[in-house]
Amino acid sequence: MADVAPPDADVPRDLLAQFFPLTDALNYDGGEQPLFAVQTTDLADGVFIGFAYNHALSDGAAFWYFVNHWASLARAKLGLAPAPSTPKPSFERWSPDGGVAGPAVLPCADVSELVERASPPRLRERMLHFSADSLAALKERARDELLAAGDAAGAAALTRFQALSSLLWRCITRARRLAPDKETMCRAAINNRARLRPQLPQEYFGNTIYAIGTEPARAGDLQARGHGWAAAAVGRAVAAHTDAAIRARVAEWTTKPMVYTHRFFDSTGTMIGSSPRFDMYGCDFGWGRPVAARSGRANKFDGKTSLYPGREGGGSIDAELTLLPENMVALEQDDEFWAAVTLDAPVPKPQKKD
Repeated sequence: MADVAPPDADVPRDLLAQFFPLTDALNYDGGEQPLFAVQTTDLADGVFIGFAYNHALSDGAAFWYFVNHWASLARAKLGLAPAPSTPKPSFERWSPDGGVAGPAVLPCADVSELVERASPPRLRERMLHFSADSLAALKERARDELLAAGDAAGAAALTRFQALSSLLWRCITRARRLAPDKETMCRAAINNRARLRPQLPQEYFGNTIYAIGTEPARAGDLQARGHGWAAAAVGRAVAAHTDAAIRARVAEWTTKPMVYTHRFFDSTGTMIGSSPRFDMYGCDFGWGRPVAARSGRANKFDGKTSLYPGREGGGSIDAELTLLPENMVALEQDDEFWAAVTLDAPVPKPQKKD
């Protein structure tokens, strides 16, 4: 396990790639290849469970709801726990007008025209731990800066997510050494379920996420205005993602459907994915509580960070940060960034069961 999840070191990308099935598949390949595949790998001191999941099926919220429900059924089958009391995944489709969701017609004769196959980019990847205390200190620092600037409303609305994502935005921008007048944005994948009116149930199985973004900011201004200003900018982007905004974006896409590929990658911005709200460490199939969560190579590029819950809970967060090698080297010299990172403990030994 220590080889798979070394503390305070680069993620061993080539090693991890062997533990996931369908490593080079695209969503488009789901017409011929499995939409969902699982690979278990026996290690000397543990088991690695690798999932390959076609994003056309659902978003991350639905994926983790489904996998945890499956794990609960497995524990019940083994007599380790009662049958799950949570509702099963809901497959009732949603549409903006409340009727039956119709098909989207893509503007091309052959969908393969929209497919991009490219070699994996040259990247470094690190798992970084932020304790609950560290996140609280980040939030308090941003709050103090906003109060000093007279932005009481921004200070009152601050969250741990804003504090951490704005730190990543500013420090990644600094590591890239962008020209002061170069514009940059912070984007984040956001769950629509609770934002729709009426709300969708949390067990809704499908894709209902969007990538929201801050207003563009010049790199020089992002550094000069400070952490609090950046955190408030993220907060405004989140607050603007309302039911009306979601419905407008759905209507716009329905009128002119498109497929997102790496062509839309923003080389000057940052992107926050996944969520520390996903129940990754409660996902026990009967072999015991997971000791680490890692991901494969899909959907990774310079400036992409995925947020996971910290294993110890309590509001801690793990950040899976991916950068070009030269940008990672620069980030490793950033005192502001590393002052917030908590030294991670070695992966605990799995508990043997009779």
